[in-house]
Amino acid sequence: MRDRDWIRNSLIGLVVFVLATAGRLYAGLYWSKAFLLDRTFESRWALDPTLLVAIWGWDFLVALVAGFIFFLLVKGKRPLLWVTALGLGFALFKLRFSHHWISPEADWTVYVEDYGAYVVPVIAALAGGYLANVARTIQHFRRGA
Repeated sequence: MRDRDWIRNSLIGLVVFVLATAGRLYAGLYWSKAFLLDRTFESRWALDPTLLVAIWGWDFLVALVAGFIFFLLVKGKRPLLWVTALGLGFALFKLRFSHHWISPEADWTVYVEDYGAYVVPVIAALAGGYLANVARTIQHFRRGA
């Protein structure tokens, strides 16, 4: 890969990361309220699907769209590697600014809920890159037909 492509991809990745993170933080409040507002819980949610959609769903959606867009903008031979780096960036950002305290006696589901949130952005960014690759391939075949 040429240095120019590396710099270009890095700058585009930084812009996509900043825009996606800003959108995630701003609109994520509305996403969570849509699923959790006016609900009461008697105990720990223990892999409640509503909670997982509220917490993981928004992160998945943002990383999926960011990975899709970034894949289409990246130049070079290994765009999925760049998309993986973007997903890892989302996960590291979340890790840096999240605070967890989990009781040693906690059920395994608590660990899945809390630490699964760091895996979701990486998987979603890769899924977005894969979907962009499929879309690009379909578009290529349609042009050739």
